[in-house]
Amino acid sequence: MVILIDYNNFDNIINTIDDLDYKEYINNYSCNKRIFYKDMEYINIKEPNINVLLNQLTSENNTETVNNIMELINNNEGLLPSIIDSIINCSINQNKNIDNYVKLLQIINKSYKIDIKQIIQSYFRLLNNISINDVQSYDGLCEYNNIKYRLINYSQLLYKLEDVGVINEYITIIITKLFDNLKNNTKYINIYLECLLNIFQFNPKLVNNYKRDLISIKNTLDKKRDIFLLNDIIDLCV
Repeated sequence: MVILIDYNNFDNIINTIDDLDYKEYINNYSCNKRIFYKDMEYINIKEPNINVLLNQLTSENNTETVNNIMELINNNEGLLPSIIDSIINCSINQNKNIDNYVKLLQIINKSYKIDIKQIIQSYFRLLNNISINDVQSYDGLCEYNNIKYRLINYSQLLYKLEDVGVINEYITIIITKLFDNLKNNTKYINIYLECLLNIFQFNPKLVNNYKRDLISIKNTLDKKRDIFLLNDIIDLCV
């Protein structure tokens, strides 16, 4: 009987096993197999934490850190999806460093085929699953602002990725979805407007294609802050 082992999946196996369960898990194996699994655990501990490397990524040490990340991928290509997830999370949580993360994704994309669907679907999951029970409470307001800024940063990331050719023809889809949400979900209008404003600021010419829709939406708004925000978008028209 031949057992095929996916070596690239061992990190996930080890990371999802509870500590106490793990001891019982490996003790059920023969001596040789226990040594094998313990060796895999040791390798897992030795590998540099991707989030540590990403937090070290700056314009000053860009080359060294990128090389370390690429070495990590080269040693275990199975880590690529989780590394892409980590880069996205850092991008939307640390907007000031977003250009370095975009360059990193460019470099990775040249050597490996990044799953673009993974990036886009993560954005739409965040966009389509906004759920805040009480925006008036302090905790609710904090949650609202956190979701808003994550979506704004994610929108910026996607525009920049399309601008450098990592993704193609998705910004139009994202803008269309944001307009659909503006028309059908009035509860989070401010979030959708902020995302649109941040996209359009990169390319004001895009606003001309949506001016009629913007004016139509403006006539339905009643909150001053939303009207001011929408006016800021219309003012970008060139």
